[in-house]
Amino acid sequence: MLPVGLGLSRRLFQREVAPRLGDLPVAAGLVGEGSDCFGFDDEVSRDHDWGPALCLWRRREDPAAPLEAILAELPPTFEGFPVRATPGRTGVLETGAFYRRFTGLERPPETAAEWLAIPEHALAACTNGEVFADPPGAFTAHRAALLAHYPGPVRLHKLAACLEAAAQSGQYNLPRALRRGDAVAAALARAAFLRHAMGAAYLLARRYRPFSKWMHRALPDRDLAGELEAIARGDDARVEAAAARLIGSLRGLTASRDTFLLAHARELRRGLDRALLALNPGLEG
Repeated sequence: MLPVGLGLSRRLFQREVAPRLGDLPVAAGLVGEGSDCFGFDDEVSRDHDWGPALCLWRRREDPAAPLEAILAELPPTFEGFPVRATPGRTGVLETGAFYRRFTGLERPPETAAEWLAIPEHALAACTNGEVFADPPGAFTAHRAALLAHYPGPVRLHKLAACLEAAAQSGQYNLPRALRRGDAVAAALARAAFLRHAMGAAYLLARRYRPFSKWMHRALPDRDLAGELEAIARGDDARVEAAAARLIGSLRGLTASRDTFLLAHARELRRGLDRALLALNPGLEG
């Protein structure tokens, strides 16, 4: 069963829009920012910018007017909910401009520098949701290139950076701050460990991590998610268990038996090109 917002939007497309499209060359779906695009909408989500909505992605050479006319005829409500129209996020959108808004490019990235310049949460946002139909195929082709995830060396560069940051914050700084009784430094180190441990888990699963408010909820490794929740609730002794789980997921990537995540980060880096290592891995905090 589709999540609430996506399900509403799919039915809106099937009943009210698809019969009117004929042979117009357009892709339709719901992708982008918003809890509904990630499938996490709930009662809290309905306080703003929520409801059945559609994106109609056209190629640059195809006119927008026929599509805008179809959307203008939509009913004001659908299945009891106001039909949402958020300029720039829903409605008629040009495919290249849609992706450029998130990635800065109207084509899939081609170089390591281009990949690393894109915030990971932006990659998550422009590859989430669902494409309901795409006869021309241009939108889906671009989406598929992004969903294929980072090129191997880029992924390892980012993974090494996450592991190093997790080691520094959780395995080194956190226990030292706790021994000093520095609650603020400990809170900062704990939060950094949570973020970077999750960043590593997403990379290991070849998934893009979303904004922080959805990062834990969407975490692919649910056992790790449980360890991290315990840490967030104050059980700092679980840091080493979380680190051990990450190390266990590195099988085939590192051979070290060290329990310190930094050793694994260094091993990953040894096989990477110096030009790549000179690029900012983009940890986003």
